[in-house]
Amino acid sequence: MCKYLSITRSAYYHWLKHPKSNNELQNEMLSIEIQKIHKQHPDMGYRRIRDELEGHKGIHVNDKRVLRICRKCDIKSNIKWNPKLYQRRQKSRSHC
Repeated sequence: MCKYLSITRSAYYHWLKHPKSNNELQNEMLSIEIQKIHKQHPDMGYRRIRDELEGHKGIHVNDKRVLRICRKCDIKSNIKWNPKLYQRRQKSRSHC
């Protein structure tokens, strides 16, 4: 496997024994909270999820971080849309 990835064995075992960083642990905790919010409110996008985290959970997080975690966990909002499409009529150009 090390030959296939073109890395040394010592580097692989160093990576294997290396503990997770604080950011990785926080991201895992955030992903659990985000998944809970998404199960309760599947129509929320990443901005409203961030507002929910900040307002009700007291977790201050950047939008981009929430978006990155949502993409990693494949969390997408259910978009509400009206099937009726309204278009404005084109104004006549007779007044020119």
